[in-house]
Amino acid sequence: MSRNRPVPFLALPVLFLALVLAMGHSNAQIYRTVDENGNIVFTDQPATLGARPMELSPLAAISDPVPVAPRPDPPTPQAAETRYRLSIVSPQQDQTLWGTAGNVPVQVSTRPNLQSGHRVAIYLDGKLVDELVGGIKNIGGVDRGTHQISAAVINASGDKVSNKPRVTFHVKQHSILLPTARPGLGHPPPLSGPGPGGG
Repeated sequence: MSRNRPVPFLALPVLFLALVLAMGHSNAQIYRTVDENGNIVFTDQPATLGARPMELSPLAAISDPVPVAPRPDPPTPQAAETRYRLSIVSPQQDQTLWGTAGNVPVQVSTRPNLQSGHRVAIYLDGKLVDELVGGIKNIGGVDRGTHQISAAVINASGDKVSNKPRVTFHVKQHSILLPTARPGLGHPPPLSGPGPGGG
């Protein structure tokens, strides 16, 4: 069988690709010619009539695809922290407490109401003494003298989200020189004495 047998026209592209792949990176030369019937012939041997070498482009090297790292999920937006309005209902600013036996009732109002996991921290003279979630809390061990009390809302993570400025109050105890008065708020009654013209 002749090596230069004509190849059907539709099979030419397939044959051409097969020759190129078979040669790989070798230095073999591909020739193209047309036979007497007008058929295009590809061969690696120079033909005797009208053959001319073909310039082939280098085969493109196909590299492995570079893996792409998955994008991290966007952070979930957090709900805005609730801002509270605090007011210390008791004790009141510059109030004097008499005969408390060291116990001071503290009441704090919050607007809006506390969320779940939030609580109110009570500070006496700058030190944390107790926490409450509503109502009144009795703070014990308060000596007589002038004190300051403040409050702050603490969230579930332990962070302060709202503060209340300090309120100054005074604690006084009864003396044997003064008559006994009902424990509570305000000043004791004045000393009684003989009226005008008394003996």
